[in-house]
Amino acid sequence: MEHVGQQGDFRFFFRQFEDIWRVLKPGGCFFATSPHWSSPWAWGDPGHTRVFGPEIIAFLDRTEYAKQVGKTPMSDYRFCYAADFEPVHIQIDQPSTTFIYILRAHKPVRA
Repeated sequence: MEHVGQQGDFRFFFRQFEDIWRVLKPGGCFFATSPHWSSPWAWGDPGHTRVFGPEIIAFLDRTEYAKQVGKTPMSDYRFCYAADFEPVHIQIDQPSTTFIYILRAHKPVRA
């Protein structure tokens, strides 16, 4: 995930996760690992173009998004994001600082 897209390209980011959501069956899970943003490898690898951490999951989970948008400094991207994931597992493995996450496709999308 850290090898595709560019940090700050929110349109690509949300399109990518919408496409992952689209191909999963209802309740299907997406398993991923990425260097956590605090890892020296997050930006130390010349092929990495963006970083990940648990904070980003709030943008993919409609229920959590609704709780935080307007109450925290997070930006409101709901105008361009049509998918919905429910986090199943979120972990930062130490000492490797690997961000491990499992997301379940919530279909239909929660309001």
